[in-house]
Amino acid sequence: MKSDLTVKKLNTLFIPYLLISIGLCTVYTFLHWLLIIKLELFSIKDSIIEIFGPLGLSLLAYLVFFMRRIKILRLKSQNVKLPSLYWAVIWLSLSVPNIIAQSYLPKVVGKLTRLHNISDIDKHIPSKYYSLDKFGIDKNNIGINTFYSIGGKNSSDYSIYIYVVFPIVGNKEDSTKCKAFLGIKYFKCISNRLSAREKEENYNSLLAICQYEIAHNTFDDFTYLEKTHNNYDGKRYKDAIHFCSKYNKSSAPVLIPQKGAFEDRLGNQLAWIFISFAIGSVVWLLMILVPKVNHTELKRFESRSNKLNLSSSKKNFDLLT
Repeated sequence: MKSDLTVKKLNTLFIPYLLISIGLCTVYTFLHWLLIIKLELFSIKDSIIEIFGPLGLSLLAYLVFFMRRIKILRLKSQNVKLPSLYWAVIWLSLSVPNIIAQSYLPKVVGKLTRLHNISDIDKHIPSKYYSLDKFGIDKNNIGINTFYSIGGKNSSDYSIYIYVVFPIVGNKEDSTKCKAFLGIKYFKCISNRLSAREKEENYNSLLAICQYEIAHNTFDDFTYLEKTHNNYDGKRYKDAIHFCSKYNKSSAPVLIPQKGAFEDRLGNQLAWIFISFAIGSVVWLLMILVPKVNHTELKRFESRSNKLNLSSSKKNFDLLT
Protein backbone atom coordinates (compact mmCIF):
# COMPACT_ATOMS: atom_id res chain seq x y z
CA MET A 1 0.00 0.00 0.00
CA LYS A 2 2.78 2.40 0.96
CA SER A 3 4.70 1.64 -2.22
CA ASP A 4 1.55 2.23 -4.29
CA LEU A 5 1.11 5.65 -2.70
CA THR A 6 4.75 6.48 -3.39
CA VAL A 7 4.30 5.56 -7.04
CA LYS A 8 1.19 7.72 -7.22
CA LYS A 9 3.07 10.67 -5.72
CA LEU A 10 5.86 10.23 -8.26
CA ASN A 11 3.43 9.93 -11.18
CA THR A 12 1.39 12.90 -10.02
CA LEU A 13 4.09 15.33 -8.92
CA PHE A 14 7.60 14.27 -9.89
CA ILE A 15 7.34 12.89 -13.45
CA PRO A 16 5.25 15.91 -14.57
CA TYR A 17 7.84 18.16 -12.94
CA LEU A 18 10.65 16.59 -14.99
CA LEU A 19 8.70 16.79 -18.24
CA ILE A 20 7.55 20.37 -17.67
CA SER A 21 10.99 21.56 -16.56
CA ILE A 22 12.72 20.10 -19.62
CA GLY A 23 9.90 21.16 -21.94
CA LEU A 24 9.76 24.75 -20.70
CA CYS A 25 13.51 25.23 -21.01
CA THR A 26 13.72 23.58 -24.45
CA VAL A 27 10.75 25.34 -26.06
CA TYR A 28 11.49 28.75 -24.55
CA THR A 29 15.16 28.56 -25.56
CA PHE A 30 14.20 27.59 -29.12
CA LEU A 31 11.73 30.50 -29.39
CA HIS A 32 14.34 32.86 -27.93
CA TRP A 33 16.82 31.77 -30.58
CA LEU A 34 14.31 31.81 -33.47
CA LEU A 35 12.32 34.99 -32.81
CA ILE A 36 14.84 37.23 -31.03
CA ILE A 37 18.28 36.14 -32.22
CA LYS A 38 17.78 34.53 -35.65
CA LEU A 39 14.84 36.45 -37.14
CA GLU A 40 15.11 39.55 -34.92
CA LEU A 41 11.33 39.99 -34.99
CA PHE A 42 11.24 41.76 -31.62
CA SER A 43 13.50 44.11 -29.69
CA ILE A 44 12.96 43.25 -26.04
CA LYS A 45 15.16 44.07 -23.06
CA ASP A 46 17.46 41.24 -22.06
CA SER A 47 16.09 41.22 -18.50
CA ILE A 48 12.58 40.45 -19.79
CA ILE A 49 13.79 37.61 -22.02
CA GLU A 50 16.36 36.14 -19.66
CA ILE A 51 14.72 36.62 -16.23
CA PHE A 52 11.10 37.72 -16.17
CA GLY A 53 10.04 35.43 -19.03
CA PRO A 54 11.23 32.22 -17.32
CA LEU A 55 9.85 33.41 -13.96
CA GLY A 56 6.46 34.13 -15.50
CA LEU A 57 6.29 30.80 -17.35
CA SER A 58 7.25 28.89 -14.21
CA LEU A 59 4.51 30.66 -12.27
CA LEU A 60 2.01 29.78 -15.00
CA ALA A 61 3.16 26.14 -14.94
CA TYR A 62 2.63 26.03 -11.18
CA LEU A 63 -0.87 27.48 -11.42
CA VAL A 64 -1.94 25.18 -14.26
CA PHE A 65 -0.23 21.90 -13.39
CA PHE A 66 0.86 21.85 -9.75
CA MET A 67 -1.44 23.95 -7.58
CA ARG A 68 -4.10 21.22 -7.43
CA ARG A 69 -1.63 18.34 -7.42
CA ILE A 70 0.20 19.60 -4.33
CA LYS A 71 -3.05 19.25 -2.37
CA ILE A 72 -2.62 15.45 -2.39
CA LEU A 73 0.21 15.94 0.15
CA ARG A 74 -0.47 16.54 3.84
CA LEU A 75 1.28 19.85 4.42
CA LYS A 76 -0.44 21.15 7.55
CA SER A 77 1.90 22.67 10.10
CA GLN A 78 1.40 25.12 12.96
CA ASN A 79 4.79 26.85 12.60
CA VAL A 80 5.62 26.76 8.90
CA LYS A 81 3.49 27.65 5.88
CA LEU A 82 4.42 24.52 3.99
CA PRO A 83 2.20 25.09 0.91
CA SER A 84 3.96 28.45 0.38
CA LEU A 85 7.33 26.74 0.78
CA TYR A 86 6.39 24.13 -1.85
CA TRP A 87 5.19 26.89 -4.17
CA ALA A 88 8.48 28.79 -3.80
CA VAL A 89 10.63 25.68 -4.34
CA ILE A 90 8.88 24.52 -7.49
CA TRP A 91 8.78 28.08 -8.88
CA LEU A 92 12.53 28.52 -8.41
CA SER A 93 13.37 24.97 -9.49
CA LEU A 94 11.58 25.49 -12.79
CA SER A 95 12.96 29.01 -13.27
CA VAL A 96 16.68 28.85 -12.43
CA PRO A 97 17.87 26.39 -15.14
CA ASN A 98 15.82 28.30 -17.72
CA ILE A 99 17.27 31.66 -16.62
CA ILE A 100 20.83 30.34 -16.89
CA ALA A 101 20.06 28.84 -20.31
CA GLN A 102 18.74 32.16 -21.67
CA SER A 103 21.86 33.97 -20.49
CA TYR A 104 24.03 31.25 -22.04
CA LEU A 105 22.27 31.16 -25.43
CA PRO A 106 23.33 34.55 -26.90
CA LYS A 107 26.93 33.90 -25.90
CA VAL A 108 27.14 30.45 -27.45
CA VAL A 109 25.47 31.42 -30.75
CA GLY A 110 27.19 34.82 -30.99
CA LYS A 111 29.83 34.85 -33.73
CA LEU A 112 33.20 36.56 -33.67
CA THR A 113 33.65 38.75 -36.77
CA ARG A 114 37.20 39.80 -37.59
CA LEU A 115 37.64 43.33 -38.91
CA HIS A 116 40.87 44.61 -40.39
CA ASN A 117 39.57 48.16 -40.08
CA ILE A 118 36.48 49.56 -38.35
CA SER A 119 35.21 50.76 -41.73
CA ASP A 120 34.77 47.08 -42.66
CA ILE A 121 31.95 46.69 -40.13
CA ASP A 122 29.33 47.64 -42.73
CA LYS A 123 30.53 44.86 -45.04
CA HIS A 124 29.47 42.14 -42.59
CA ILE A 125 26.21 40.94 -41.09
CA PRO A 126 25.83 42.55 -37.63
CA SER A 127 27.61 40.39 -35.07
CA LYS A 128 27.70 40.14 -31.29
CA TYR A 129 31.51 39.97 -31.11
CA TYR A 130 34.26 41.63 -33.13
CA SER A 131 38.02 41.56 -33.30
CA LEU A 132 39.68 44.69 -34.63
CA ASP A 133 43.16 44.97 -36.14
CA LYS A 134 43.41 48.70 -36.89
CA PHE A 135 41.45 51.56 -35.38
CA GLY A 136 41.74 55.07 -34.00
CA ILE A 137 39.78 56.96 -31.34
CA ASP A 138 38.52 60.52 -31.72
CA LYS A 139 39.10 61.77 -28.17
CA ASN A 140 37.98 65.28 -29.12
CA ASN A 141 34.35 64.20 -29.63
CA ILE A 142 33.59 61.80 -26.79
CA GLY A 143 30.24 61.50 -25.01
CA ILE A 144 29.86 61.20 -21.23
CA ASN A 145 26.72 60.17 -19.33
CA THR A 146 26.60 60.18 -15.51
CA PHE A 147 24.09 58.05 -13.63
CA TYR A 148 23.31 57.51 -9.94
CA SER A 149 21.32 54.74 -8.27
CA ILE A 150 20.35 53.74 -4.74
CA GLY A 151 20.14 50.06 -3.82
CA GLY A 152 21.21 47.36 -1.41
CA LYS A 153 19.45 46.32 1.77
CA ASN A 154 17.46 49.22 3.24
CA SER A 155 18.78 51.46 0.43
CA SER A 156 22.22 51.48 2.02
CA ASP A 157 24.25 51.69 -1.23
CA TYR A 158 24.80 54.74 -3.38
CA SER A 159 26.23 53.86 -6.80
CA ILE A 160 27.93 56.26 -9.17
CA TYR A 161 28.26 55.39 -12.88
CA ILE A 162 30.11 57.29 -15.59
CA TYR A 163 29.53 55.97 -19.12
CA VAL A 164 31.96 57.17 -21.80
CA VAL A 165 31.68 56.54 -25.55
CA PHE A 166 34.65 57.11 -27.86
CA PRO A 167 34.01 57.42 -31.62
CA ILE A 168 36.03 54.73 -33.39
CA VAL A 169 37.52 55.93 -36.67
CA GLY A 170 39.62 54.24 -39.32
CA ASN A 171 42.84 55.65 -37.97
CA LYS A 172 44.00 58.43 -35.69
CA GLU A 173 44.17 60.95 -38.53
CA ASP A 174 40.77 60.17 -40.02
CA SER A 175 37.97 61.38 -37.75
CA THR A 176 35.40 62.21 -40.39
CA LYS A 177 33.27 59.09 -40.01
CA CYS A 178 32.15 57.13 -36.98
CA LYS A 179 31.27 53.49 -37.69
CA ALA A 180 31.11 52.43 -34.03
CA PHE A 181 31.75 53.64 -30.50
CA LEU A 182 34.03 52.18 -27.86
CA GLY A 183 32.20 52.06 -24.53
CA ILE A 184 33.91 52.34 -21.14
CA LYS A 185 32.13 52.31 -17.78
CA TYR A 186 33.49 53.74 -14.52
CA PHE A 187 31.74 52.66 -11.34
CA LYS A 188 31.96 53.36 -7.62
CA CYS A 189 29.69 52.19 -4.79
CA ILE A 190 29.63 54.13 -1.51
CA SER A 191 27.42 54.30 1.55
CA ASN A 192 24.13 56.10 1.07
CA ARG A 193 24.51 57.44 4.61
CA LEU A 194 27.26 59.82 3.50
CA SER A 195 26.46 63.51 3.32
CA ALA A 196 25.76 65.25 0.03
CA ARG A 197 29.20 66.86 0.19
CA GLU A 198 30.93 63.49 0.67
CA LYS A 199 28.97 61.99 -2.22
CA GLU A 200 30.03 64.89 -4.40
CA GLU A 201 33.67 64.35 -3.39
CA ASN A 202 33.45 60.68 -4.35
CA TYR A 203 31.92 61.59 -7.68
CA ASN A 204 34.71 64.11 -8.36
CA SER A 205 37.29 61.46 -7.43
CA LEU A 206 35.79 58.98 -9.93
CA LEU A 207 35.53 61.71 -12.56
CA ALA A 208 39.21 62.57 -12.07
CA ILE A 209 40.15 58.93 -12.73
CA CYS A 210 37.96 58.97 -15.82
CA GLN A 211 39.54 62.20 -17.11
CA TYR A 212 43.07 60.92 -16.49
CA GLU A 213 42.42 57.72 -18.46
CA ILE A 214 40.81 59.63 -21.30
CA ALA A 215 43.95 61.76 -21.54
CA HIS A 216 46.57 59.00 -21.15
CA ASN A 217 45.00 55.63 -22.03
CA THR A 218 44.99 54.31 -25.61
CA PHE A 219 42.16 51.84 -24.80
CA ASP A 220 43.64 49.20 -27.09
CA ASP A 221 44.29 46.60 -24.39
CA PHE A 222 41.56 44.11 -25.38
CA THR A 223 41.29 40.78 -27.17
CA TYR A 224 37.80 41.26 -28.64
CA LEU A 225 34.83 43.63 -28.55
CA GLU A 226 31.28 42.81 -27.48
CA LYS A 227 28.25 44.73 -28.72
CA THR A 228 26.23 46.24 -25.89
CA HIS A 229 23.27 44.27 -24.62
CA ASN A 230 19.69 45.46 -24.78
CA ASN A 231 19.69 46.34 -21.08
CA TYR A 232 20.16 49.30 -18.75
CA ASP A 233 23.89 49.56 -19.44
CA GLY A 234 23.24 49.50 -23.17
CA LYS A 235 20.67 52.30 -22.86
CA ARG A 236 23.06 54.46 -20.81
CA TYR A 237 25.78 54.02 -23.40
CA LYS A 238 23.32 55.04 -26.12
CA ASP A 239 22.33 58.07 -24.04
CA ALA A 240 26.01 59.03 -23.80
CA ILE A 241 26.09 59.32 -27.60
CA HIS A 242 23.68 62.26 -27.33
CA PHE A 243 26.41 64.17 -25.46
CA CYS A 244 28.87 63.47 -28.27
CA SER A 245 28.72 66.80 -30.10
CA LYS A 246 29.92 65.65 -33.52
CA TYR A 247 28.05 62.33 -33.70
CA ASN A 248 25.11 62.94 -31.34
CA LYS A 249 22.60 61.56 -33.85
CA SER A 250 24.61 58.48 -34.71
CA SER A 251 23.02 55.04 -34.56
CA ALA A 252 26.37 53.25 -34.70
CA PRO A 253 26.79 50.31 -32.29
CA VAL A 254 28.61 50.64 -28.97
CA LEU A 255 31.33 48.01 -28.49
CA ILE A 256 32.68 47.01 -25.07
CA PRO A 257 36.32 45.90 -24.83
CA GLN A 258 36.89 42.43 -23.34
CA LYS A 259 40.30 41.32 -22.11
CA GLY A 260 39.73 37.59 -21.58
CA ALA A 261 40.13 34.90 -24.20
CA PHE A 262 37.12 34.63 -26.51
CA GLU A 263 36.86 30.91 -25.73
CA ASP A 264 36.40 31.71 -22.01
CA ARG A 265 33.32 33.91 -22.48
CA LEU A 266 30.94 31.04 -21.65
CA GLY A 267 32.46 30.25 -18.26
CA ASN A 268 30.70 27.32 -16.52
CA GLN A 269 27.17 28.31 -17.50
CA LEU A 270 26.44 25.13 -19.44
CA ALA A 271 27.43 22.99 -16.47
CA TRP A 272 25.32 25.13 -14.14
CA ILE A 273 22.22 24.55 -16.27
CA PHE A 274 22.44 20.83 -15.53
CA ILE A 275 23.63 21.30 -11.95
CA SER A 276 20.72 23.60 -11.09
CA PHE A 277 18.29 21.18 -12.77
CA ALA A 278 19.72 18.26 -10.80
CA ILE A 279 19.61 20.15 -7.48
CA GLY A 280 16.04 21.28 -8.09
CA SER A 281 14.94 17.76 -9.06
CA VAL A 282 16.49 16.14 -5.98
CA VAL A 283 15.04 18.76 -3.61
CA TRP A 284 11.60 18.44 -5.20
CA LEU A 285 11.77 14.62 -5.05
CA LEU A 286 12.58 14.68 -1.33
CA MET A 287 9.80 17.16 -0.65
CA ILE A 288 7.37 14.84 -2.40
CA LEU A 289 8.48 11.66 -0.66
CA VAL A 290 8.55 12.97 2.93
CA PRO A 291 4.90 14.07 3.51
CA LYS A 292 2.07 11.60 3.81
CA VAL A 293 -0.75 11.44 1.29
CA ASN A 294 -4.05 13.24 1.75
CA HIS A 295 -6.34 10.38 0.65
CA THR A 296 -9.40 12.59 0.20
CA GLU A 297 -7.57 14.97 -2.15
CA LEU A 298 -5.92 12.05 -3.97
CA LYS A 299 -9.30 10.46 -4.70
CA ARG A 300 -10.67 13.80 -5.81
CA PHE A 301 -7.72 14.37 -8.13
CA GLU A 302 -7.94 10.85 -9.60
CA SER A 303 -11.68 11.20 -10.09
CA ARG A 304 -11.20 14.50 -11.93
CA SER A 305 -8.41 12.99 -14.07
CA ASN A 306 -10.58 9.98 -14.97
CA LYS A 307 -13.42 12.26 -16.03
CA LEU A 308 -11.08 14.26 -18.26
CA ASN A 309 -9.71 11.07 -19.80
CA LEU A 310 -13.20 9.70 -20.45
CA SER A 311 -14.28 13.01 -21.99
CA SER A 312 -11.21 13.03 -24.22
CA SER A 313 -11.75 9.43 -25.25
CA LYS A 314 -15.39 10.15 -26.11
CA LYS A 315 -14.41 13.11 -28.29
CA ASN A 316 -11.85 11.00 -30.14
CA PHE A 317 -14.42 8.23 -30.65
CA ASP A 318 -16.96 10.73 -32.00
CA LEU A 319 -14.41 12.09 -34.44
CA LEU A 320 -13.62 8.59 -35.69
CA THR A 321 -17.27 7.74 -36.18
